[in-house]
Amino acid sequence: MVPKPLARHERGNALVMTIFALFALVSIATLVVNQILIYEAQAKLQNAADAAALAGISVIRDGGDPALAIERARAVGRAHHVRGAAVQDVEIIDSDIEIGWYEFDGGGFVLEAGPETPPALRIGITMEGDASPNSTGALRLFFSGIMQSLTGSSVARITSDAVAVARPRDFVILQDVTYSFVEEFEYARDAGLAFVELLANSYGGLGDRVGIVTFARQAYKALDLTPLASGYEEIIDYLGNEMEVCQSTSNESGANGIDCRGSGTAAGIDAATEVFEESSSRGTDRVLVLVTDGRPCHLELGLPEAVETGETLALDAAQSAADVGINIFVVELTEPTPGNTHPCMQPNSDFNLALAGGYGFGVTTDDPTELEEKLAKVAKKLPMRLVN
Repeated sequence: MVPKPLARHERGNALVMTIFALFALVSIATLVVNQILIYEAQAKLQNAADAAALAGISVIRDGGDPALAIERARAVGRAHHVRGAAVQDVEIIDSDIEIGWYEFDGGGFVLEAGPETPPALRIGITMEGDASPNSTGALRLFFSGIMQSLTGSSVARITSDAVAVARPRDFVILQDVTYSFVEEFEYARDAGLAFVELLANSYGGLGDRVGIVTFARQAYKALDLTPLASGYEEIIDYLGNEMEVCQSTSNESGANGIDCRGSGTAAGIDAATEVFEESSSRGTDRVLVLVTDGRPCHLELGLPEAVETGETLALDAAQSAADVGINIFVVELTEPTPGNTHPCMQPNSDFNLALAGGYGFGVTTDDPTELEEKLAKVAKKLPMRLVN
């Protein structure tokens, strides 16, 4: 049986339906493609805002002029591109950038400084404008004619915000004051003074606080966390004048009244952790800086337990500190004691460097004059933080 051919009007209807179906498919495809494009462009714009904010706050961190911070942020923004129907540069204008302060206790970004609030830089970028060929504004979309008919616009408005903070730090300087350090102790003292001065002068003490713990066989909590901005002289006075070193290994009540009969690194780390836990602020990085010249030695246990037990306890203490968010830096002086072969008096770099944790690291030197240089590396490890 031969099929009956379609009437002319039926063929016309089929053609119209096909055209409508194709238009619907193309429209859906256009919307999907452009929605993916917008998501990707939004992510690129957010990356640009984040990078620009971090670049700007790094200038503030290093004591730079606010105008230079704004220019640095704009330059980093211009290095980023957003891809729509065309590749568009990210242009940040001065009014997109605000320099202020950040309150971690709920205030967020503020334009007036509070007590011990660290500086912050906020950027809000909006891509908007017309669809003219010269416009660097709104994101240009694919199939602009179809998008115009479907949505009333052939471009998309996208926006991104970022706040970067020169994150304040709480430092505890953990200074080894055992007898083995007696000949090099003035170098350690000078290095500690230079370390604090670098923090205060180069970075303006941006919310940083410093505490001090010393240790021989026992630990001594010499100074609670003290704001650099207001307590600089107190910190310097202790490091420069009051901090003492053990004069022998037989003194039960030596430097600042602590037991000098051995070395208790674990006791020092535990005491430093207590200083953090008692007064560390929300939003700060916790940084423990251990300056030592040897290994733990619990003389009352006899050898070899004096060293083995001391090292085990110290590693456990360091792990416990890391578990509560303390970043540990280790600066080790490896200069051997001439003519002394006692195990407690020999350096052990593998052990000491293993105490480092978090974003901390360990450095060694056999030259006491280099202690200041090694501590400067720690001072320059200033993290910045994106808070939104």
